[in-house]
Order: sequence, then structure tokens, then C-alpha cells
Amino acid sequence: MAEYNRATDDWRPRAYLLGGAIGLAIGLLAAHLYVRGAEESSQERPMLTAGDMLRIGLDVLSLVRRISEMASGGRGQAL
Repeated sequence: MAEYNRATDDWRPRAYLLGGAIGLAIGLLAAHLYVRGAEESSQERPMLTAGDMLRIGLDVLSLVRRISEMASGGRGQAL
């Protein structure tokens, strides 16, 4: 049986916490910029179209895919 080494085997919770904190910070920043932009253009409540939401969703999926490729050591397609 392999010996358990706490210093090297407990990296997963730290990765989840760091990823969650970064995601939270980026999400809050994006929301702040969205609200500020709406206020500056004097719109009371801006509406997102389905196309806007689809583009944002695809961009997020692309980002997640790139992060996954970094972790597996694979080379992604160059843009």
C-alpha cells in the first residue's frame, strides 16, 4: 500500500477553493461592470438577448475546456 503524504495528497480541496474564489471574484466583477455600464447608458434594466446569452455560455465553455487541457498537459488548438 502506498504511503499517504498529506503535503502532496491534499491539493484537491485547495484547487476547488482557489477555483471557486477566482470564479466568485470574476463573476462579481463582471456583474459590477454590467450594472455600471447600464447605469451610464441610462437604461433602467437592460435586456440580454438569447444570442448574447448563447455567446457568453460558449465563451465560458471554451475557457473551461482550455483550463482542462492545461491540467491534462495536452496542447489545445492555437487561436
